[in-house]
Amino acid sequence: MNHFDTSGGALAYHDEGDGPAVVLLHGFPLSSHLWRGLMPALASRHRVLAPDLLGLGASDKPASAPLGIRAQARYVSELLTHLDIDRVAVVGHSTGGGIAQLLVEERDDVEALVLIDSIAFDRWPTEATGEVQVVPAQEETNAAAELVVRSALRLGTVEDQLTEDDVRAYLAPWTAPEPVDGLFRFARALDGIGLKHLEHAMADWALPTLILWGEDDPFHPAEIAERLNAAIPSSALGLVPGCGHFLPDEAPETIFPIIAEYLRANYLRIPHGHQPTGPVLVPLRAAPGMIDEDEDPEPTVAPDQEVGPNG
Repeated sequence: MNHFDTSGGALAYHDEGDGPAVVLLHGFPLSSHLWRGLMPALASRHRVLAPDLLGLGASDKPASAPLGIRAQARYVSELLTHLDIDRVAVVGHSTGGGIAQLLVEERDDVEALVLIDSIAFDRWPTEATGEVQVVPAQEETNAAAELVVRSALRLGTVEDQLTEDDVRAYLAPWTAPEPVDGLFRFARALDGIGLKHLEHAMADWALPTLILWGEDDPFHPAEIAERLNAAIPSSALGLVPGCGHFLPDEAPETIFPIIAEYLRANYLRIPHGHQPTGPVLVPLRAAPGMIDEDEDPEPTVAPDQEVGPNG
């Protein structure tokens, strides 16, 4: 992995491919390992940047630097500036989705947005995160950190689809003799502040936005996805049945081709060279008011957008 010294500490990041940039932002308590399948899927057309958020993964775990989403957005922005990125699409999952929203509001070069089971509005942190936030310092052990990660994956997935190797990759930053206090500091930094005011601002967002959500997400219910879809006029919503919170792990074969095609059509603006095979597996909805409710409710998106292999 590459490293860049931000104002808070060294950020570890993957840098693959060439072309207009896409930055992939994971959430708590995971790492950029979440994007192991999406990075190669995008790298043929994009420069793909996938950092470990400061305090997690292989990035620094500073004792004094702020780790909340507003600070994380600043660190990612510093990385993009350092790399001379002047246009970018942002893909964010969970906590990373909240950081992605802040980047849209704070930068003028974000041209497309994908939110996956994202924190939003004032509907975070989750009850599960709250339990991690109150763990006493003397109980911040490697075993406790492993329990946090394993519990999140177990509760957040509908079916146990992760291999033990993947689980251990998520656990690697917290495996003895590695210190674990950074994991708990990150949890306590998730303060629920910084996104509520964006609901009004979203009415003016015009960038193509794809919202993908596990229909059975136990942490961030699908009603949050529908609220985001209503708030962002240029958004399209896909609910994935039979999946929970960790869509990139639960349904990569479904959502990764859709994300790649969405960015091709709405970020790169590359027309179809041919008609790819395979169905669109997720029904996609436009924001309310964009379809005639008296008509048969077929999947619909904003007039200037394409979604999925068949557009």
